[in-house]
Amino acid sequence: MIQIGHQVVESIGRIIPGSAFGGFQFMRCLFHDTSPLLQDKEFLKLVRTKYEKIIAHGPDCARGIANIFCLIHNNGRNQKKGDGLVETVKLGIATEYIPGRVNVGLYVSDNGARLIDSGLDDEAGRKIARMLEERKIPLQRIVTTHSNADHCGGNAFLRKRTGCSVAATKLESVVIENPFLEPLVLWSAFPFGELENKFLQAKPSEVDLIIENSGIVDESGLEAVPLPGHFLDMIGVRTPDDVLFVADSVFSEELIEKYAVMFVLDVGAALETLDRLIRAEAAWFVPSHAPASENIVPLAEANRKGLLRVSEAVLESCGEPASREKILQGIAGRFSLSMSVSEYVLNSAAVGAHLSWLRKRGQVAPVVEKGVLLWRKTR
Repeated sequence: MIQIGHQVVESIGRIIPGSAFGGFQFMRCLFHDTSPLLQDKEFLKLVRTKYEKIIAHGPDCARGIANIFCLIHNNGRNQKKGDGLVETVKLGIATEYIPGRVNVGLYVSDNGARLIDSGLDDEAGRKIARMLEERKIPLQRIVTTHSNADHCGGNAFLRKRTGCSVAATKLESVVIENPFLEPLVLWSAFPFGELENKFLQAKPSEVDLIIENSGIVDESGLEAVPLPGHFLDMIGVRTPDDVLFVADSVFSEELIEKYAVMFVLDVGAALETLDRLIRAEAAWFVPSHAPASENIVPLAEANRKGLLRVSEAVLESCGEPASREKILQGIAGRFSLSMSVSEYVLNSAAVGAHLSWLRKRGQVAPVVEKGVLLWRKTR
């Protein structure tokens, strides 16, 4: 197997001059814990296909080699089933993510690990803690992209168990420390019982480091990237490996098809964020609710199309003066949506965001008739 490994690296050297670093990393990963894969013809075929695709893309070889050894590393780790630990997908030398209903980022440097978000609840935090303990990696900090409960719900557990710190932008930190504010924002009043659930209200967690929404976060080299639109002051996080975690700026096409109305607080800002993502460059993009991808453009365009489709539906509903409740009722019928109480409140807030955007564009106007706030087209 060692001979085969050397042949692979020698081939890399012949085809890509100056790729010694990539070859070293390839070998280092190959013989760390995945050597049996060298006997798997289908896997070798997969590696070869991936490699040939990279070569065809031209001289940007360092990234290509990194992708090869990450592919091998991931497949090797996936052989280890049944150990009860969460699995990670490696996207760079030091960058991984934990796939799930909410993808959680992991950046491992010499002095420990940084998480990008923490998942929904204590159980998510417990699984992450066990994985890090098994790997003997101390958790230094959680960088929270925004204060929605499914992104910071594991903060309190992890902070108590590991002593890690939490970083967030100033606005988002207010909600992280006072999570009743999330359903309060959605309902415009203190929440009633059905809204006091872990999906809308995480456990409170102290924020130790207030960060700007743009620039270097700390000594790890993680960089905050502003992603306005979805919530109060959401950020993405770029790692030194050039992996960009883009939080809830985009959702999978399956979610868009299923739910139609994706949560947003500022439609105009969300559209601008999508435009910036289309122009952005990174080795990998990791949305919170979609698989990691080397090309974010198709997904960003699908999200733009989805947002504009909902705005168009809201506008059409204002042909005759209509309340927000009536508009949401029409959209639910149009897209065949069934909603829980929590989903109704989320969708109602999103419809409000679309109405605000349409008003800013001069396409609708509010009017109060018989004690009801109605919206009508202006042209």
